[in-house]
Amino acid sequence: MTNKIVRTNRTSQFNRSGTVHYRLEQHEDGAAAVMLTVDFERAPTPEHTYVADFFEVSRAESDVLIVFGKIDLPGAMSLRNKIEIYFPFQPFVYQLWKSSRQMHEMLEKSATKKGYAVADPSRITSATDKVQTLATNNALIVIGGGLCMIDFFLIAAKDLWIKTRKGDPLNMDALVRVYLNERILLGFLDRCDVIAQDLIKELGITFAEENDEDMELVEL
Repeated sequence: MTNKIVRTNRTSQFNRSGTVHYRLEQHEDGAAAVMLTVDFERAPTPEHTYVADFFEVSRAESDVLIVFGKIDLPGAMSLRNKIEIYFPFQPFVYQLWKSSRQMHEMLEKSATKKGYAVADPSRITSATDKVQTLATNNALIVIGGGLCMIDFFLIAAKDLWIKTRKGDPLNMDALVRVYLNERILLGFLDRCDVIAQDLIKELGITFAEENDEDMELVEL
């Protein structure tokens, strides 16, 4: 991923035959890049679901590590099981963080209005032998009917390399759907915001002004 989001040229031709819309670009030096965006209305539904009452968000070597867990009740001091989700720095900022700014603000206002506190998982140890680990580069966050959920997806690097050159439809794999309440989602987005702000400064990430459509630029 590059460190700059680019404004879509409306006169350009995008391949919209798959869930992921893209345009292949060739540079003068022979390098290639793909401009892409996701049509979440056509996104597949994850077959696997997980109900979380615990979260952690931290930085790994080149990824943001997201952990969701199920607290072992009634002791509520450790986890019964958890899932680890690795999200590379650039798509974490451009996709998850940037797309959730309005929702984050809405949840902050809701917390103030309803008078609830943000979930704080710090007193609970995340150590557990029952762990599932996933890699992702796209997420969709939805609130409806009092229920919050995050769907995680993966656009495969192999598909980006091969299908875009052949002009084939580009899709993504649905990984898991995580259900959580408003307090946990707000705490999760609070933590994501802190990490994203640090990454923006450290990596020199910039955003084009007046974007009509945010596109990710992937160097091949």
